[in-house]
Amino acid sequence: MNKIKNSSQGFTLLELLVVVLIIGILAGIALPQYKKAVYKAKFIQATLMIDNIYKAQQEYYAFHGQYAVDFPSLNMDLPPTNGTPTNYAYWDWGYCFIIANDSQNAYYGGCGNTKLGVRKLTWWSSKYSLCYANKNNATSQEICQAVTGKTAEQRTSVGNDYVYNF
Repeated sequence: MNKIKNSSQGFTLLELLVVVLIIGILAGIALPQYKKAVYKAKFIQATLMIDNIYKAQQEYYAFHGQYAVDFPSLNMDLPPTNGTPTNYAYWDWGYCFIIANDSQNAYYGGCGNTKLGVRKLTWWSSKYSLCYANKNNATSQEICQAVTGKTAEQRTSVGNDYVYNF
């Protein structure tokens, strides 16, 4: 007599539920860290952009004796922007701007990310920089602390922002 072998091929419903549960827990832990890493990368991109603008402003000042009031005047290649850059330029990762106002003796620029609530300002004449972080956004505060090397105790408060100098 032949024995009929009853073997099941595959996983039980309980095993599949356990695997789905483990994947869900791992995703719940990893996703916030991933978002934070993406935001930091976008701010690093903004920081690099303001550093390039600073260098271009110094070159412009050396030749013209004044700071440029818009991006087209600077000798630099901007990444493709959302629209035509004047003294403001917008990208998917954020924005940059230039302020050169002789009457107010204001010569600075900045780059930032509106969604994240973080921006870096640099003064052309001194390379003095500030990092602004939204008070209601812990990630923006962590980014400013990482970029400046300052702690929460070393920041100041201005309006809705914490300010870190460096």
